[in-house]
Amino acid sequence: MRLTHKPSQIGLAILLVISGFLLTFTLLLPNSSASTTFSSGDISGPSGYFKSARAQFAFHWKNVKTHQGIQTVLIFGDFQKPQIQTAIPTGNKISANKKTFYSTYRLINSNGKLQPTETSFKIIQLGKNRYQVHIATTGTGRIAKSGGKSYTFTRTKTSPAKTYANAYSKRVLNQRYTKQLNANLEKQYQAAKQKGENIKDPATDPDIQAKVKSTAATATARSIKNIIKAFNY
Repeated sequence: MRLTHKPSQIGLAILLVISGFLLTFTLLLPNSSASTTFSSGDISGPSGYFKSARAQFAFHWKNVKTHQGIQTVLIFGDFQKPQIQTAIPTGNKISANKKTFYSTYRLINSNGKLQPTETSFKIIQLGKNRYQVHIATTGTGRIAKSGGKSYTFTRTKTSPAKTYANAYSKRVLNQRYTKQLNANLEKQYQAAKQKGENIKDPATDPDIQAKVKSTAATATARSIKNIIKAFNY
C-alpha cells in the first residue's frame, strides 16, 4: 500500500514573534493567591489557568523575559477545534469592587504580526473560584471577547492542556486525519481504475484500513503533544 499523504498539523501554529523580534524566554513566577477578588498584583494578568469544560476552552497569561525586557502574553486554547492563539495585552484594569477584571489585547496573526484590531473581554468573579467569561467565534477562531457566549470558568494552578487535549481534541483530530487519509487513498484508487488497474477498494480493504487507523493514531498523538506544548508555552 502507498500512503503518500502526510497529515498536516492542523491549527497548531503558535508563533513566538512579537512586534518583529523572536522571544527567548524564561518563566517568571506569577503572584498566586486564593482571594475572592482581584488585586493590584493581578493587573498584568491574573495568575493560574482559567478553564471551562463546557466551553472546551482555557486561557492564561504568561510573563516572559526577552532581550527587550519583560513581555506578557495571553494564550488562548480552543480544545474543541483544536487551536492555540497568542495575543499581546494592551491594557488591563480592575473594577472598583475588585470583582471584575477587564482586558484588552491584540492577537498575533499566522505571520507573527500583531493584528491592528484590539479585542476586549472581562472576567467577572461570581463566587469562590467561579468566573464568568464570554467566548466568541471570530474569523481567526474562538477567543475571549465581550459579546460572545457566556461560560463559567474556574481557575487552577495546574495547566488543563493535557486533560483537555486528550478529552476534546484527540477525537476531533483522529477523525480529521482519518478522513484526510481515506480521501487521499480514494483519489489514488480512482486514478488506478481509470488506468484499468485491478486493485482493491481501500475503503473496504481491512489491511489498508488498519494502516489508516494506525497512521491516524500516530499523527493524532503527535498533534496532541504539540497542542499541549503550545498552550503551556
